[in-house]
Amino acid sequence: MATIASVTLDVADPSAAHRFHSAAFGLDTQLRLRASDAPTTGFRGFALALTVSQPADVDVLIGAALDAGATSLKPAAKSLWGYGGVVRAPDGTIWKVARHQAVRMAWRLRS
Repeated sequence: MATIASVTLDVADPSAAHRFHSAAFGLDTQLRLRASDAPTTGFRGFALALTVSQPADVDVLIGAALDAGATSLKPAAKSLWGYGGVVRAPDGTIWKVARHQAVRMAWRLRS
């Protein structure tokens, strides 16, 4: 299993982006923010994903992101692969928050 210790995002307003990501996802030291004048609207060539253990966790994180100013791109819903949704942060970063069925099945195989 791969783990990422940190991600650096180029954003127009690092202070505002820090407030959003901290309030929405509890990310603080894992997220590094760098000031940039580059446009941040629309798809930026990447999306970040948070995989959680329960559907309720998806709802909590999506709700916190929306409350912190994110825009819903795909409301949280059940699908063949699990349960999840997609939001765009005010800085333009696209976040997928999901509970994947495969994660649950892999856990069952190990336990």
